[in-house]
Amino acid sequence: METKVQIVETVVDRIGKNGRRWIQDHESVYDKAKTKFFEDSKSVNKSDILHYLRDMRTGDPSKKQEKRSIGKSRALRVMGILRNFDGWMQGKEFREINEQDMRDFVEKLEDGILVSPLTGKEYAETTKATIKKVIRKFWKWLKGKNEFYPKEVVWMDTYEPRPEGQIYSIDELQLMKDSFTKFKMKTLVMLMFDSGARINEILNLKIKDIVYPNAQARYVSINITNSIAKSGNGRTIGLYLSSIYLLKYIEKHHTDPNNKEAYLFNYSYDAIRTKLYQKGMKVLGKSVTPHRIRASSATYYATRIKTYQNFCYRFGWNLASRVPDIYYKRAGVKNSEVMNEIFSSERAILQSESMDERLINDQLIIENKMLTDKVGNYKKKVSGFERYEPALMELLQNPAIKEQLMKIMNRDISENTKLIQEAQESVEVQK
Repeated sequence: METKVQIVETVVDRIGKNGRRWIQDHESVYDKAKTKFFEDSKSVNKSDILHYLRDMRTGDPSKKQEKRSIGKSRALRVMGILRNFDGWMQGKEFREINEQDMRDFVEKLEDGILVSPLTGKEYAETTKATIKKVIRKFWKWLKGKNEFYPKEVVWMDTYEPRPEGQIYSIDELQLMKDSFTKFKMKTLVMLMFDSGARINEILNLKIKDIVYPNAQARYVSINITNSIAKSGNGRTIGLYLSSIYLLKYIEKHHTDPNNKEAYLFNYSYDAIRTKLYQKGMKVLGKSVTPHRIRASSATYYATRIKTYQNFCYRFGWNLASRVPDIYYKRAGVKNSEVMNEIFSSERAILQSESMDERLINDQLIIENKMLTDKVGNYKKKVSGFERYEPALMELLQNPAIKEQLMKIMNRDISENTKLIQEAQESVEVQK
């Protein structure tokens, strides 16, 4: 029988090597679970599982990227999946499992016959895909020498459809906020929705990161520094819906408001996740999570933030990211409207006196995205004309036709490079 691994509360003042506050204590949970598995398990596959975890922790040679090792959080999940798989196979030695055994396993997994040992419920589609990915990669290590996928697993479909995810309206989040008795949780819910910041970014905020209202801005802002932001995308976020809650919380409810180094909230991630889930099911009849609140915030602001660049900035995305498109689509914003807004607003910025090279790079990314979309549309238009290729190639030998085609292509290229040339000239003038 599988032993349920208890998730322990995080020590809120524990600081990691990167200077960030620990949000989830996967370090100790993994170490304890691994030790217990080593001491208690009677499985014939124990040695292979432990050796695989060791190799993954010290460096995965099958990866070509610079970072080849996995953290303890990921290792904990991999160990759980492999232990469950060992149980599903009823202790059969992994090296003796054949392709038919694997196909029988996948069929039971997809049909919901194999369920979670912890909840007794069928796995979600994304979890099923993760299980197959872990097993497939493990077999590559076990029998493929980290060079190829053996026949037992090479056929596995590990496609993972992007889930739509549940989105909460501002009215639903207001109900959630009102259902909490502690003002600290009321403030946290409003701050999460208003800022759209990631939960680890919010839990790493300190009193010194609060920017109070001033002559330039009549609202509170939070300063997410590069050290706590994902991928180093630090930013300052204006709080248009939660300023009054945050000011009151710091003034009347925070335990140490005069200490600039004090954390804004002393909750652990697990405590917040549990509180949100319980209240969400009780008040809304929905599973509420920190990430879904962030997604709801992005959907809300997609129709309210006027420029693509500012939208990406607020939520900490790179301009080349495709993630913003998801929220524009969800909010019913047409792609043509977004791109027209980008083009007109960014042209005005590029022609202003505050031009710098970073802004030029951002504009180049936007221009590249527009050209990529245009090329994609061209490909769709001509995708059905492959059979005419010989005749077209013969026509292109005609000098007159070739000249007209070059004029059309040069006109399109000129339109899309004019802005970049103007930006480069502006920078040269400033130098």
